[in-house]
Amino acid sequence: MELKDKDIPDCLRCPHFPCLNYMRERQGEGVSELAALFDKETYKKYPPCHVGALIWLICILARIAHILRLIRLPEEDLRPLYLPMIECIRDLRTSLLLLLIRRYKASMIMLRSALEWFLLGLLFDTEFFGAEEKEERRKVLEYVREFYQTGFYKPLRRKYPKRRWIDIRILADELKERQILTDEMYNFLTELKKELSGFVHPRRLPKRLELDRICSIICPCPALVKWEEDDYRAVICYFQKVAAFMLDHLISYYDVFKDLMKNTNIKEFKDLANSKTIFLKVLAVFTGMKKCGVEPIMSEELKRIINERILKMLRDIEHRIDL
Repeated sequence: MELKDKDIPDCLRCPHFPCLNYMRERQGEGVSELAALFDKETYKKYPPCHVGALIWLICILARIAHILRLIRLPEEDLRPLYLPMIECIRDLRTSLLLLLIRRYKASMIMLRSALEWFLLGLLFDTEFFGAEEKEERRKVLEYVREFYQTGFYKPLRRKYPKRRWIDIRILADELKERQILTDEMYNFLTELKKELSGFVHPRRLPKRLELDRICSIICPCPALVKWEEDDYRAVICYFQKVAAFMLDHLISYYDVFKDLMKNTNIKEFKDLANSKTIFLKVLAVFTGMKKCGVEPIMSEELKRIINERILKMLRDIEHRIDL
């Protein structure tokens, strides 16, 4: 449905309080958030596909991972293990929306949150499927459900009694200890945590990303946002780094699922197992962007995952795609 001017609620154009007017037109170089969202010129050079296609792929692979859980243990209620991925994907979509309305710093903060939820999901999976006895698995599920109520995961609470919350460092340490993360992955996460954490707490503006800059002459109102191409590109780059890490893990689930579902009679599962469309669709978007003069891949990590994992898996594509 195309949004028409008459469809926009009057409250979003509040004439009394400028901070509530999300439709203010350009003043100097600043605009309001919704005006930025509907700025068509932005999407000609930077379409949302840079990250939107990756969110879709992560979502599909997460569903496949959960289907595998249900097949392996159909008698268990495994929904608690899927909740971290739901939160992760929601945070990824929120991060993209914040990027589109040019709230770059806020976009980075949500990106960090998405990564933490993903790592938490990996930890829950590792704990649950690493348990040999049925009673042990149910104990893990009990701890997971308790976490959603209290914010504390009991096994880690005992190990880190002074920590009030679970963060990337703790999750990375635990996953490395369980040999889920290689040294290379661990070092990557450690460095990524430092960079993303720079956007969470009040501190000096990072040298590489002076986000949400306010100039009393150019942008007189703090509520207005500015188009900053370097900042926009930087968020896309970080987003693709995080997505590459997630895909590196999730693709492994697809390999198992594809073999397990070879002889299934369930049409939806069979389509997912036999079709490479989900990967080809994303690659087609990126190659199409390249042909249109748009740089699709801004992260070396994502480029590596595409060439070394996705294209290797698509055995009928023997050449590397120039991205």
